[in-house]
Amino acid sequence: MRRAAAAVGRRLARVEELLSRTLLALLVLLVFVPAVTRTFNRPIIWSIEIAQLLFAWLAFLGANQAMRAGAHIGVDVLTRHLPPRVRRAVALGNLGLIAAFLAALLWHGIELTFVSVDRRFMTTNLSFAFATVAAPLGAALLLLTTVGRVAAVLRGGADDDEERGEEPGEGGGGNPDGGDGGPRRGAPAPDGDRGAAGRSGLRFGAGASGADGPA
Repeated sequence: MRRAAAAVGRRLARVEELLSRTLLALLVLLVFVPAVTRTFNRPIIWSIEIAQLLFAWLAFLGANQAMRAGAHIGVDVLTRHLPPRVRRAVALGNLGLIAAFLAALLWHGIELTFVSVDRRFMTTNLSFAFATVAAPLGAALLLLTTVGRVAAVLRGGADDDEERGEEPGEGGGGNPDGGDGGPRRGAPAPDGDRGAAGRSGLRFGAGASGADGPA
């Protein structure tokens, strides 16, 4: 069951990534091409409005992908020195705050979308709701991702290959030094709780490679 859910999640993640790349390409064109045409006194006046609309969607899709990959900025100066159980509790508290914020954003985003239905862009006459609906839908995606990360923490840390969308054993799952299967010299010891806390947004980035404190 978990493998089937992971497979569906990987497919949805690919669709989301493809959509984000498409929106980014369109956004670049809508900014670059009008800048060129203005030099020939042929401005494309509607391009800025469409670019703003696409940027709103791109921001939320990108935020969800960063949340899934644990790529948002986090500070682990204190948490990395905590015992595993305390790190897990802090991770759950952190994710709880994120979920509460996203729930509020979802609620108020829906309200904003209904309020903006009759408001129009000046040049395209499109409803502002096409842009504002990105907030509640993006918040819903982020909330689902956050719930998944909470489940990973409660399980004591999902498998790293599963979290990256790989099957166990893929991506060089053996001994990196090609030795007898023992741990690589200088590599941190396995710690399921630490992995869960890292994926909760508390440990990642270039500064997250330091050793944890004693459990």
